[in-house]
Amino acid sequence: MDLHPVERGAGSLVAPEHPAWQALLRQCPSDSYHQPGYLHACSQAEEGELCIALAEAAGQRMGVPLLLRSLPDGQVGWDACSPYGYPSPLASTDDPTSWRALWEGLRGVLAEYGVIAAFFRLHPLLSTPACLEAAVGVGRLVAHGPTVFMPLEVSEDTLWSGIRSRFRSNINALKRAGWRYQADDWSLLPVFRAIYAETMTRTGAGAFYHFPAAYFEALRDGLGEGASLHAIFDPEGRPASAALFLRHQGIVQYHLGGTASTALAEAPAKLLFHEAALHFRAQGARVLHLGGGLGGREDSLFRFKAGFSKQSATFHSLRMIVDPGRYARLSGLAVSEAGALPSGEGFFPAYRAPGCIAPQQGSRP
Repeated sequence: MDLHPVERGAGSLVAPEHPAWQALLRQCPSDSYHQPGYLHACSQAEEGELCIALAEAAGQRMGVPLLLRSLPDGQVGWDACSPYGYPSPLASTDDPTSWRALWEGLRGVLAEYGVIAAFFRLHPLLSTPACLEAAVGVGRLVAHGPTVFMPLEVSEDTLWSGIRSRFRSNINALKRAGWRYQADDWSLLPVFRAIYAETMTRTGAGAFYHFPAAYFEALRDGLGEGASLHAIFDPEGRPASAALFLRHQGIVQYHLGGTASTALAEAPAKLLFHEAALHFRAQGARVLHLGGGLGGREDSLFRFKAGFSKQSATFHSLRMIVDPGRYARLSGLAVSEAGALPSGEGFFPAYRAPGCIAPQQGSRP
């Protein structure tokens, strides 16, 4: 699809560098996941053509990053999904009525460009009640589960007391034993990649999560100081745990990380998260968002993150059927069933489910 800044009706699909998107970034609270450097990195690791979908309604403007994907099995048309992370829609208003008009306007823009269905990842901290309530009118809003965040505009004592007591004991024991934290150092990239790859293999993560080297290099080059690598070394100087953090304005995101198998028993990630929180607090960040469990579940990963803070926010996604007739035909449904999205998470779009049209992976939470 040829992306260009020419307006069509009440909106357009443009590149992340387009002035209208840049204006929204200046006007609205945003995150690393909205920045062109991050989005271009995603385009190296995910299927689809990167764009910003812009819509105008009620005198306001909305924009949202999307990856446009050709329909499977050679069908004419597109579907769309958010890049990995929380690249939620941004709007120049938080008025509920305006949000409803903007969501409808966005659906109209996508329909004009031949998009059949769209999957949106919303933001646990930035997607407002007005945005969420209005989204219900254009699709199926799914609450995946809680994500953990650490407020950083507090005293060190308050930050420390918010950590689970057993975790505090573990952290103190690691410090006494000589485990060492190294902050914000891109020379750690080979260490990080080795530990991350080992962790993904050990946990049975899908192929999607085995990001290529070019992805990490693109994040470094595209986000500059907004992306940083941090690590913990054991008393013998061996790398034990590593993490990639993204920072934009006051929000820090724990993006990816892992722990070496040989260090699992000592749980060095506890020290890593605590030291990183202190590091970003000293830099003036407002919040460290640790995320949630796999697929939004309250699993062991979520419980580990919840050991650092009792504060949480819900991650939502939105499933929008833009063209019910074509969606029904592609999915083998009656047209009357196309709008009846499953109440749970399900597989969306349904026609990308294995065995439906082609064994291609659909959108992931």
